[in-house]
Amino acid sequence: PRRCQPRSTTVAIRLYESGHSTGCLWLGDVRTSPAQPQRCQPHGGVCVWHPWALEGANRAVRKWPLDLGRATTGLGTRGTRADEWSVSYGTVRLALVRTERTDPPIATDEATTLLAFLDYHRDTLRMKTDGLTQAQLAHPVAPSSLTLAGLLKHLALVEASWFGEVLHGRPMGEPWDSVDWDADPDWEFRTAADDSPEQLRALLAAAVEQARRNIEEALAAGGLDQLSVGLDRKHNQQFSLRWILLHLIEEYARHNGHADYLREAVDGVTGE
Repeated sequence: PRRCQPRSTTVAIRLYESGHSTGCLWLGDVRTSPAQPQRCQPHGGVCVWHPWALEGANRAVRKWPLDLGRATTGLGTRGTRADEWSVSYGTVRLALVRTERTDPPIATDEATTLLAFLDYHRDTLRMKTDGLTQAQLAHPVAPSSLTLAGLLKHLALVEASWFGEVLHGRPMGEPWDSVDWDADPDWEFRTAADDSPEQLRALLAAAVEQARRNIEEALAAGGLDQLSVGLDRKHNQQFSLRWILLHLIEEYARHNGHADYLREAVDGVTGE
């Protein structure tokens, strides 16, 4: 294939969403782009170019900004926005950010505000883990054993626990109910490395969808003042739905701070 000869600000990069929600990359020179630029064939859900695609691509990890908000040409499909991508050793590996995140409304009712902030932080964690392999998600930063995979699995557990077991007194379901938590209290963190990215994201997505149904049920029954079935272990008191929502926002925000550092350590990607 023809080697790309990079020049300053001359490489046009556009990302498109196919019918199967797989990102495809097109590379072409801004000034001398051919009519049919080379197409990156998706590999494992992430576009990968071999080292010849960009000069010096097999150097140490680096990142460049990528704004695709107006990408509407090429395949004729809807343009997708990604905020950043990274060049990994040996190949040009794109950390595709497919998650769309909506800012919470500035002035609205209390329940809508709390739910919007919770969704905002849910999407932040998804964004921080988009485009990574199983090995990358399981990569800790010494001396901590915390990983992005562990955060995904832990937050899935948190959703099931607070909005299912505590709020409504219902079983959390599998894989949680069969775990001996007394013997293995950090089970979700310990086992997350064995799960594929698809399994982890599916687990969190299912937990979030069930949590939304549980929240809607509680709001319909008593609004934000609806009390939980489960009791606080310290004071033997019921939680209000308001308290639980605030706690989940706090939980996600704390772990999203962890995710910032973990993601940067994996491939250099930073940002909100």
